[in-house]
Amino acid sequence: MGHDLGFGDKNEKSSPRLIFNASTNVKGGAVQNAANFLVRAQRDESVSWSFVVSREVADAAGSLGAKEQGVEVVESPARSRRARAYLTQRFNSDSGGLVYTMAGPAYVNVRGLHVMGISNPYLTHPTWEAYWCGRSPLEVALDWGKNVYRRRWARKAAVFVFQTETAKRGFCAGGSVAGDDAFVVPNAFGLGDVRGALRAEVARELEGRRMVFVPAAGYPHKALNFIPEVVAALGGRGVEDCVFVLTLDFGSGIWRQVQEKGRRLGVMGSILNLGVTPYKEMAALYRSSEVVFVPSLLETFSTSYLEAMGFQKPLVVPDRAFAVEVCGRGALYYDGTAGDAGRVLRDVLAEPGGAKEALRQQKEVLAGYGGQDTRYNRIMEVLGFVLSRYKSGGAEGIE
Repeated sequence: MGHDLGFGDKNEKSSPRLIFNASTNVKGGAVQNAANFLVRAQRDESVSWSFVVSREVADAAGSLGAKEQGVEVVESPARSRRARAYLTQRFNSDSGGLVYTMAGPAYVNVRGLHVMGISNPYLTHPTWEAYWCGRSPLEVALDWGKNVYRRRWARKAAVFVFQTETAKRGFCAGGSVAGDDAFVVPNAFGLGDVRGALRAEVARELEGRRMVFVPAAGYPHKALNFIPEVVAALGGRGVEDCVFVLTLDFGSGIWRQVQEKGRRLGVMGSILNLGVTPYKEMAALYRSSEVVFVPSLLETFSTSYLEAMGFQKPLVVPDRAFAVEVCGRGALYYDGTAGDAGRVLRDVLAEPGGAKEALRQQKEVLAGYGGQDTRYNRIMEVLGFVLSRYKSGGAEGIE
């Protein structure tokens, strides 16, 4: 693996110094993508990389075989002004390089070249449906204000990388970002090479029952608060041998909502929360599931979609434009209500052959996106283009 970024040999003083910034990647697919990128960047001997990442990314990358050398672990600047001050000094101490932030905003003013990935859908194509999911009016107002703040920080970069055309169009609407400063690099499946078995206690809990895997971090728009209603709807359709497996932080407000509603509906016996689950254990959960259920009402490009497809599991998602754009005919759709989700899940579980066409389509969908090697190469092509444009004087005004 090698890339000509147009600045000569990596050992020459004139070669580009690239910083991979994943300090804000702390949950879910953002951690997985950053870990996969870091591992491949370390293998790329043609580029001089340094890495500034969160503890979550460092741990996930370590489980994939990443070396600790050259990897600096920092606090998230989203939470720490001290981290912002340090990263401002860190990223601006050396001119002539490039900072690639995988999941912006970075909360840092970078004076040199700054390429920022934007994967937060609230910064690109938010909906009121997502805002009102699991939030009070006060929480909606507060989160809306936070996202205005995040968007202002995000726009401080020079060049942007999105995961879908929908996200790109939403962020660049009104001509606020020039078309040649915005690129699309889709997500990729990265769990296929991860091996391992279910933890013994999890295997015991699942014995004799079928797993509906719900892989999602505890964000309100993930719509996990209505899982108990889906469980009840499924039971009402005669399917009672399933357990819905979640990976939520035990202290999160979303888990408290699930518990309260689950107890009220009498379905907690069919819900199992494993807590925040290490990346290396996720593959075993996908392999052991009967169906993958992703009820999120707002996404850019969830890695869970591709992971379900990669393990050839029926994927059930709400019928929303962002999901259809990514999943195409590789998913089974419901109208967003608990009752219809129960209907689709019942159909899949009662007649597995009914998902045969979707499973066949999944292979074609995955082939169109490629794996994590392909994603790394596509990102490197963007960085190479940006560097060459800067070198030739075509990036006037980049700060």
